Amino acid sequence: MENKNIVKDKLEKSMMSLMDAFDKETIENNIELFNKIKLEFKSYRLDEKDFIFKKYEMFVMDYETVFKKAMEVPKNKKSWIYGFILTGEFKDFVRNSIDIYEGPCCGGDKESFIIGKCIKAIREDKNYSLHDEYDFGEGLKKGYWSPTIFKDTDEVFKLFEIYLKEIRKIVKNETFSGLFNSRLNKNEVR
Repeated sequence: MENKNIVKDKLEKSMMSLMDAFDKETIENNIELFNKIKLEFKSYRLDEKDFIFKKYEMFVMDYETVFKKAMEVPKNKKSWIYGFILTGEFKDFVRNSIDIYEGPCCGGDKESFIIGKCIKAIREDKNYSLHDEYDFGEGLKKGYWSPTIFKDTDEVFKLFEIYLKEIRKIVKNETFSGLFNSRLNKNEVR
């Protein structure tokens, strides 16, 4: 038992050292941004929460704009989704859909294939099939990375849009808001 604790302690120390090294390298690579945020935070007159919401939201919007411009993302009817790709929300939607409706087996490969095709669809303003086949001398077979829940990129985009609208509906839903209102009336808010 004592040996397990020693090994556990050494592993924890190694992990902490790796994390510290990563943090240090990230700060060194982004020293101008780090100093700017640190200076602004120290001189900020409002509370930390307000600083986080105002500055972080602006940072995310700036980051998205810079990335889209640097990567020369074309403006078309599908390009609005690119911001959700950058934030990871689109990836989460795709991965959760795969895990729920197809199971997690090969989910990473399916997710990567779908995201890659969706980026290509945005760039070229086209619709691409998500059915992929291969032939290694045994005849055509469906690629294990091809999803069964999405037929093409336009369908993924449409379902993602529905997903976003449904989230908004849930928040606006009378039952959902009724729960909040009843808690407010009873002073049960935590």
